[in-house]
Amino acid sequence: MELGTGIYSSTVLVLLAISVWQITKHKKWKLFGKVCAGLAAVCALVVGVGYLWNYVSNRPKPVTEYEGVKLGASITDVTVALGAPSKVDDNQLSFDEKNLFADFSKDKSRSLIRLCVYGDKVDLMGFNQSSTESDIVKKLGHPNKISVSGDGLSKIINYRKWNANFGIRTNHLELTCMSSEDHQFENEISAADLSKFDLKKLTTAPFGTVSSNADNELANAAAVTPDIRSELPDPCAPNLSKAERKRRLSKFGTIRQTGGGTFEAGGHTITFFEYDGSLISCS
Repeated sequence: MELGTGIYSSTVLVLLAISVWQITKHKKWKLFGKVCAGLAAVCALVVGVGYLWNYVSNRPKPVTEYEGVKLGASITDVTVALGAPSKVDDNQLSFDEKNLFADFSKDKSRSLIRLCVYGDKVDLMGFNQSSTESDIVKKLGHPNKISVSGDGLSKIINYRKWNANFGIRTNHLELTCMSSEDHQFENEISAADLSKFDLKKLTTAPFGTVSSNADNELANAAAVTPDIRSELPDPCAPNLSKAERKRRLSKFGTIRQTGGGTFEAGGHTITFFEYDGSLISCS
């Protein structure tokens, strides 16, 4: 019981006890009935106001600021608030130490359209790493869009009304985003599309092999000899798309997927962020 509630309850009990004593002493039972009715009305009013206040204060509100950064912020606004990024890739800044990345619009304004925190630092609208999908749906209702990863193990649920996206894996939060747009996996699968679901990834190879048609073509590319590798296009060059990096990587030999977003070929290793395909590392 909170201190204020305790004081209020104690005061009501003391006043009630005094009233009963005085009424009993002077035998004014009609007055006693009026006092009880008045106290009941006051209690009902206080309880009603309390419930209304609790409902209003806990009602979800659209997210407009996250980690000290507002939607629509400029690149410099973000770097002033968060510091120097660890990576800059096209329209995205990554802050690895903070488990955070920021996406910007591709127009001239380069304004912030998404700010995401992943891993054990997720915390948005009262949800954290221990929250489940049902916790989110119970509070925010059904999402306007759901995106399921190609391996069928992760999903992103989007709430455009609240400017919020949530990444779910094994029924727990791994990603929270303040976003003005829906967020989805680069390679996604529909809930009923079993034809794209690669069961081998789950049974014989936990992280699987490259699965899309384009990826299979890359995986079948012929290996190159070491003496001409120096002449091949660099898969680690800046400002490349995921598809272009993998295309260049295929020139060094057969691509092997050795982790959730990690691909290797001919001594090169590239790791992408699973949720949006952005670059984490390349060597």
